[in-house]
Amino acid sequence: MLANSGVDTSEKSAITMLSRIGNIAEATSEPDLLAIKSWLEDNWPSQPQAAAICHGDLHPDNILYLDGKVTGLIDWGNV
Repeated sequence: MLANSGVDTSEKSAITMLSRIGNIAEATSEPDLLAIKSWLEDNWPSQPQAAAICHGDLHPDNILYLDGKVTGLIDWGNV
């Protein structure tokens, strides 16, 4: 568990990210952003009780290989 390791997971939670999107949509009054905010709120899935690590941007350019085997993942900025 991340929280057991002393990591503050509150800033990385999905609901926090949704809140940020909502704040931007409301601050700009941009119709498309407001529509996205509304859709996300209406279709928000139930969330797990414990936080999990999710890379968030996994594609071939972020995977390190050596001799045809995966050796690591880079670009963890969106975790």
